[in-house]
Amino acid sequence: MLGVDGVSMSMLPRATGLRVVLASTGQVSDDLEAVEDVLGLGPAHVAAAGSDVLLEPGAGAAPWTSLVAEFLHRSRPPWVAAVPLRDDSNVLGVLLLHAEHPTAALWSPRWLREIAGAVGLLLAMQPPTWLEATLDGRHAANRAIGMLMTTQRTDASTALAILRARAFANGARLDTTAWDVIRNGGRDDHG
Repeated sequence: MLGVDGVSMSMLPRATGLRVVLASTGQVSDDLEAVEDVLGLGPAHVAAAGSDVLLEPGAGAAPWTSLVAEFLHRSRPPWVAAVPLRDDSNVLGVLLLHAEHPTAALWSPRWLREIAGAVGLLLAMQPPTWLEATLDGRHAANRAIGMLMTTQRTDASTALAILRARAFANGARLDTTAWDVIRNGGRDDHG
């Protein structure tokens, strides 16, 4: 129906503010989300702030395009759109879509907003505790951030920056780096 090659849906839990991927349709979607997690920026982060994003194939600013190319093992990113999922007034999450050859309908932000609006409405109809309970424990980064806060004696935003920097430096996914931090008890794995 959407005419895309893949979609992922991330949510914004109120407790942490850290985007958590709830569902994705395949490896490319997973890799696009991993880049967002590692860098803490990209189309999904812009959409989480409330704006629609449409990027032509290969478009986007560095370092996002460079890391996408590395994670996808190809020279350029595909066409990407990111649309906020909203209830009446809040952004609940983001739909991140990608396609190698987007159809003309995909270039219509209005159509994409209507799809996102329907998904947002379905999510908003769930009891408030459903989302928080669903997201609890789904993201190892939350545990790793807590450990880094303790071992590094820092706040949550600095701990997240440390975690992202480690992932970026190692060319690794954020969840993989988070599990490494958890296994090391939050200690610096470089001595």
